[in-house]
Amino acid sequence: MNNVCLTGNICFTPELKQSNGHSYVSMSLAINRPKNKDGTKISDFIECIFWGKTAEAFAQYSKKGDKIGIEGSLRTNTYEKQDGTKLKKTSVYVSKLHFLASLTTQTSIQQTQQSTQIQIQNEENPFEDFASEVVIRDEDLPF
Repeated sequence: MNNVCLTGNICFTPELKQSNGHSYVSMSLAINRPKNKDGTKISDFIECIFWGKTAEAFAQYSKKGDKIGIEGSLRTNTYEKQDGTKLKKTSVYVSKLHFLASLTTQTSIQQTQQSTQIQIQNEENPFEDFASEVVIRDEDLPF
């Protein structure tokens, strides 16, 4: 089975290209790993290739920084450089594309989350006047 599901951010604004009459987009997807023990972030940059209608929709509706989800399969291609060196290149051939959030939406969500956290930290505890133990009797239950 060869299935790949990834979620990440587009590294650069996609450009629709043509090859033998077929539309395609080749781009990198930045995928964050969990932070290291020292707190530094590491990202992987995975090459993804979109074909046909998926490529056209991707090029039309996305830009650098947008968060997307993709589904596809891994393909390894071998090619030879001019000096005779043989290289292998592994890419994800995308079969499904999910638009998750634009860069402006992500920024807006982060700002909202930060302001909400600040408001929550600054509010007084509305439950501090209640007793620490709640007693529920059998006759209080509706069943």
